[in-house]
Formats: sequence, structure tokens, C-alpha cells
Amino acid sequence: MKRPSVSPKLCADAEAALGQAGLSRRELLKTSGALIVGFCMGAPKVLRGQVPLSPPLGQLDSWITVAADGRIIAYTGKEELGQGIATAQQQLVAEELAVPFDRVTLLSCDTALTPDQGHTSGSQSHPTNFNGNNLAQAAATAREELIRIAAGRLGVPSDQLTAANGVVRSNTDSSASVTYAELLGGRVFNREVSPTARRKAPSEWTVLGQSIPLPDMSRAE
Repeated sequence: MKRPSVSPKLCADAEAALGQAGLSRRELLKTSGALIVGFCMGAPKVLRGQVPLSPPLGQLDSWITVAADGRIIAYTGKEELGQGIATAQQQLVAEELAVPFDRVTLLSCDTALTPDQGHTSGSQSHPTNFNGNNLAQAAATAREELIRIAAGRLGVPSDQLTAANGVVRSNTDSSASVTYAELLGGRVFNREVSPTARRKAPSEWTVLGQSIPLPDMSRAE
């Protein structure tokens, strides 16, 4: 029986091995090869040049939302890696917006929903979002904006109003009050983060500085 021809492109050892087996390269591929076929019903957005962009850092709505029921949704580009940043950020937003800790929902690192704050490493997450024009300043801006809107609604000057527990109240008339849900629930702020919005002083803190169990650890227990 004549030995099948072997491609001259094969090295001498490969040619000898195939010759001993009585196979050609074509026959080897036919008997041992595999064909993998895949298809896609539509090109991904990345391939079509439609990559979702992260919300702009300077816009208040990129950081804070007041839901229809008055709950606060906060967006952050810093991820929980066991360093407690999720709890700290939730406390931060609750403090600056004067709502209970459990009325804040924190959404982290969704490239389509949260601001792009780069990487989470080197213990920089706390100073990044507690200083400057990031999450802390956005929350302070949101509080001031809610008070401003309430002033127009209630006919009371802003400096005579106080935000507490998700409600803006007059300092002199207890009957004059309006909730965050009534002021903005389900709608957008449509303004930029203010670099001059006043942050709460440590002496005013009721949530920050308190020992709160890590939510994930609490659920695990």
C-alpha cells in the first residue's frame, strides 16, 4: 500500500510520525479536528461605536436621585473591597441629606449609571469622596437645592428652613413643612454640583461618626 503523500512544509520529524501512522495532514485534520462556529444576532454596542458613557462628574443628577417615595439613591465609582467604604459612603449621604441611614441606597461601579472615579485602591476612596467635588459635595448641594425649592413652595426664606429626616421645615412655623418626595420625588435636579455648598460640620453630625455594622456582614450573621 502506497503511503499517503505528506506536505513538504512539515518538518522531518512530523513527516516521519505521520508516515508511520499512515496518515496525511489532511486526513489527520479530518479525523481529529473540531469546528467551532459562533454567531451574534447583533453587533455589541462596543463594536457599533455606541459605548455607554459614565455620567458627568459635575452634574448633581450623576450622584444623587430622590426616588418617588423620598428615598435617596446615591451613585459612586468607588467599590467596597472590605475596607468599609460602602457603609461610610452611605453614612456620608445620609448625613449631608439629613435622612436616616437605611433610607439611602448606594449603587457602586456601574459604568452606565455611576460617575467614573477611576480605580479603587491605595486607601484613596475615603478622601476622594469625602473631599472636593465628589459624593460629599454632591450630597451637600442636593440638600441646599431641596431647601431652595422648599422655600419657593412654602413661601419661607431658605435661611429660615431646616432639613431633617427627609423633610424641610420652617424654624418658626411647625405647620410649614414639605417632604423630599413632594419636592422632587422621581424628578431630576438638573443642576451642577456646587463647590460652595456648605458641608455639615462634625459638631452637627448624627450619622457620621456612629458605629454601624457593615450591611454585608449583618446579612451574613
